[in-house]
Amino acid sequence: MLHALYPRERTLAIAATAVFLLAGVARTALAIQTHSAWIPVAAGSYREGVVGQPIALNPILSANPADQDLSMLIYSRLTDFTTTIEADAESHTYTVKLAEDLTWEDGAPLTSDDVAFTVKMIQDPDVHSPLAASWRGVVAERVSELQVTFTLPSPFSFFHETLARLPVIPSHIFGTIPPANLYLSSYNLEPVGSGPYRVAGYDKRRDGFITEYHLIPNERHRGAPPFIQDFYFRFFPDGNALQDAFRLRRVDGFGLSLPPSSGAPTFAASVTERIPMPRSYTIFMNQTAKPSLKDRNFRRALSESIDRDRIIRDAFGDEGTPTASPWLAGNEAPPPYDPAVAREALAAAKVDDKGLTLAVPQIPALQKTAELIKNDWNAVGIAPVNIVTAPPNDFADTVVRGRNYELLLFGNTLENPDDLFPFWHSAERLAPGLNLSLYQNAEVDRLLEMNRQTGDAEKRAKNLERIAAQISEDHPAAFLFSLPYLYIHRDTLEGLKLPMIVTPADRFQNIAEWNVARVRVLQ
Repeated sequence: MLHALYPRERTLAIAATAVFLLAGVARTALAIQTHSAWIPVAAGSYREGVVGQPIALNPILSANPADQDLSMLIYSRLTDFTTTIEADAESHTYTVKLAEDLTWEDGAPLTSDDVAFTVKMIQDPDVHSPLAASWRGVVAERVSELQVTFTLPSPFSFFHETLARLPVIPSHIFGTIPPANLYLSSYNLEPVGSGPYRVAGYDKRRDGFITEYHLIPNERHRGAPPFIQDFYFRFFPDGNALQDAFRLRRVDGFGLSLPPSSGAPTFAASVTERIPMPRSYTIFMNQTAKPSLKDRNFRRALSESIDRDRIIRDAFGDEGTPTASPWLAGNEAPPPYDPAVAREALAAAKVDDKGLTLAVPQIPALQKTAELIKNDWNAVGIAPVNIVTAPPNDFADTVVRGRNYELLLFGNTLENPDDLFPFWHSAERLAPGLNLSLYQNAEVDRLLEMNRQTGDAEKRAKNLERIAAQISEDHPAAFLFSLPYLYIHRDTLEGLKLPMIVTPADRFQNIAEWNVARVRVLQ
């Protein structure tokens, strides 16, 4: 009936109708927004960038970061498919019950035989497994198809964590291969797993460089299916090439174990996650290698003269936390840097030869750290200081394992942050032990042993306070800093929420929750 109205009235009527319609649309949109939520859906792809090359996608064989990353998605850990874990009163025997109807991705049944076989292979000296130290002396026995027992040589209250980290490999695949030949199996590049993903294929250049692995969801995985439907790993020769690829949107995420001196790199439309790790960097002092290091005041001077805040600022771009204790959970901030305190300790030391040699792996950030520490020591009168380096692999073999150093700048990661036994008990002074200061203290030994035998968290905390205080008083090492793991990804990725990881590969432990596609649904 608009034609019956005067022009001005017609215009007002049209405007009023438009306002009414717009208000209705706005109210509807507000109602939808108020009573709906975005939820992830199974769709999309993700491309992870990794420096290095996969060699053996077998979690009991390789400590190579690329292998470990892929293995986390392809293989399950024991607690992913257990229903109960029971320990006897003395924490000496653990009985594990598996869920029913478990299978490998090829359809073969996954049973307690696979679990016992995995432990046997880890312990076999011909396999040279990087996990062997954690399983030394443990006897794994099949009780039934769904039950397996673990008998320990002595009570160990932290064994639950060891079980939780056990990756299980298929006995029907590797059981007929001599242990010394496990590395030669083609299944190390074309694995059969039970994890959330399985291998769809991989690309390799003519020179043998593997450029990409393509993973898709494993339909036989027991846990929740992952949202991301195509997961790619793309491999690069160095960090610069990887970051260029991220900048050009050829990969969607990557991690940094050590922050660069310029701090976390920044990219458009990206998010940087800072994930805590129970790792610390320390200067270990080998008192058997240098008479001056037997003097407690001299060791104290070495520790007190280090400006930790400057190291974190100049070598790691302010990505780190100073440490003053071997126990990270109980770490208190070191006292403010005061070189006068170090000079007092040095003056009290009965030392003629103040020259030292500091060994450090050839990792740029750690080499820069060593130079800054050398300058700090020189400034208070500790000189000369020689810095010796070696490539990381050679360094571990020739320097660390042979205890071939006076001072050692090195990082340690605690599989369990409350278990300091591997790093400070006197029984761990020789390789493969990790007591890199060759430290001996009978009271500390006693407390470390007690901590492994009690399940009382409050008692453990009190023991750890005493352990940390005694070690700090003895100055067998200069505790420096702890560093987070940096993970940089596109802002389209959601679901990566981790309170702490032990190894970089642990960033994938909640991979089923990662998502890149979402829809809005009414609540």
